[in-house]
Amino acid sequence: MSEDAIDPAELLERLRSEHPDLSWAPLPPSGVAASWRQRPLRDQEALAYLNGHWVLPGGPTTVPSGRGLRGTVRRLVGRLTFSVLHPYLTEERELLARLVQVCNALAARCDELSSVIADRERAEGENGVRLVEWIDSTRPPGARADRDAGGQGG
Repeated sequence: MSEDAIDPAELLERLRSEHPDLSWAPLPPSGVAASWRQRPLRDQEALAYLNGHWVLPGGPTTVPSGRGLRGTVRRLVGRLTFSVLHPYLTEERELLARLVQVCNALAARCDELSSVIADRERAEGENGVRLVEWIDSTRPPGARADRDAGGQGG
């Protein structure tokens, strides 16, 4: 072993000698990661609203503008306004489309990461249980009996 490497057996013996009454137990899972799995970000109402409402109108609205001179003027002003704003609205639509795509990608990635974290938390808990069992199996027989009897034996 290198000089900086930790010898597990030596560390265990040192811990036992320094803390003979130390009791080993794994931490219980927090449950937070499991709740993330139950409520995926992709299913959030806000994201559904974004996906359903990001599209800007592609032309002047088809609201009835009336008949006669007033209706004709309203239609002409609407078309003129839209023709002036069309380049801006096209860029704005592209920006909104990309923002919604990024939101969807981030939501998917968050859901993937929460699943990985939940799996990791479960695996760490199982590893902690195995560690406690291993530590208990390396104790002298008298120390195990003390712990099994409800003592705080190390």
